[in-house]
Amino acid sequence: RLCPRHPAPPRIYMRRIKDAKDRIREQLQTTLGDGSLNIEFTIKEKNRRILALEGEKRRLATEAAQTIERLRASLRASEAHRKLLEAGGGQSASHRDDEWASLRESRDAEAAAARLLQQQLDSLSSAAQSSAAAEQSSAAEAQRLKEEKWQLEQAKQRLEQQMSQLEQQALGRESVAQQQQQRQWQQQEMEAQLAAETAERARLAAEAERLAA
Repeated sequence: RLCPRHPAPPRIYMRRIKDAKDRIREQLQTTLGDGSLNIEFTIKEKNRRILALEGEKRRLATEAAQTIERLRASLRASEAHRKLLEAGGGQSASHRDDEWASLRESRDAEAAAARLLQQQLDSLSSAAQSSAAAEQSSAAEAQRLKEEKWQLEQAKQRLEQQMSQLEQQALGRESVAQQQQQRQWQQQEMEAQLAAETAERARLAAEAERLAA
């Protein structure tokens, strides 16, 4: 508190300003810390994961298309072979039986390949659904982090405004204290001058009385 008779010297107010700055800086560090940097890194990491998932989806889709094309080519070759066997082609019965057995084995292998392909397609579909869900989650998380970053920046601005107000208040108090100190010095100077004049008048009066006697 300011006291008219004992105003605080300016250095006390400067120390108070420094203490206020330190408290606000600690509050900023506690509130923000490295959160802003962490948010930026997290957003970039989420975007990187989204791009990686999209690349995986494209790779799986390409692989599925290639597998389907290979299976279709195998089925066309098998069908042509079957028609050739049915036509006979001058082959012996034993030879045709062997060819039919080979064709059945080929068809069994193709059926197994078809089942494997179906499993791959199911896996691709599941992966695509998981990727879409991950993308939505990542987008929502990125949006949440951006909002959190905005809130932290707003809090930082409010604290900086408080710091500026404290500095202005401290500077105002320092100016008032200096004015009060100046008035006190002037009053003391006037009182000293008045005392000197009073003493001089008393000396002159005493000298006059001595001369009159």
